[in-house]
Amino acid sequence: MSLEEQYRLIMANGSVKQKEEALLLYQQAKSGFNGAPYAIGHWELSVTHCEQEKGTWCGPATLRQTLLYINGTARDQSYLAGKLETDKTIKGTTDTMMLKQVNALQNEHAYYELDIPDKDTYLTTVYASLSSDKPVIDIVDTSAAREIFSYDALHFLSISGISTKNDEVFIVDPAVEDIRVDGHSRAKRWVEAEGMFNATFAHDCQAIIG
Repeated sequence: MSLEEQYRLIMANGSVKQKEEALLLYQQAKSGFNGAPYAIGHWELSVTHCEQEKGTWCGPATLRQTLLYINGTARDQSYLAGKLETDKTIKGTTDTMMLKQVNALQNEHAYYELDIPDKDTYLTTVYASLSSDKPVIDIVDTSAAREIFSYDALHFLSISGISTKNDEVFIVDPAVEDIRVDGHSRAKRWVEAEGMFNATFAHDCQAIIG
């Protein structure tokens, strides 16, 4: 779906707040987010981790993480899997259904699926979303970043933080149990931005939802 089509869809169906944000984001995206202050160090949101309940339910779990942050509450993964039509395809949730439902199930923010052709665009777009108080929904091929992921999958996860000083992003990964190893969470952690861009670019979508 093109940027223009996404914009028209939000303007037709969104809340007043979503429409206001949709216009601003549309104008920024058309200009390549020129002037976005992503180089200013650090931004982090407190996103709750939801471990996916089934092997193909990274989409429902990631959507639930997003809705818990925005709405403070969210339906269970089974309900969200139904809304996303996750079990109707072998690969699980599609990017189109994720975009549709993340806009339909909350009224605070307008989400777009935004193309990520290079790392600078990735960092700028992630920063723009987080600084607007929106967790990013990343769409990745984990096999392209083995330094980050110990499993191979086409996968949804949340990005809730960015540190351009350290060239890192903070991921909240529903595929991983939230246990601590040597004092660090395996599911919620800082990782190299280069690796996450590579994983995003390796996916057929080459986009994030933010």
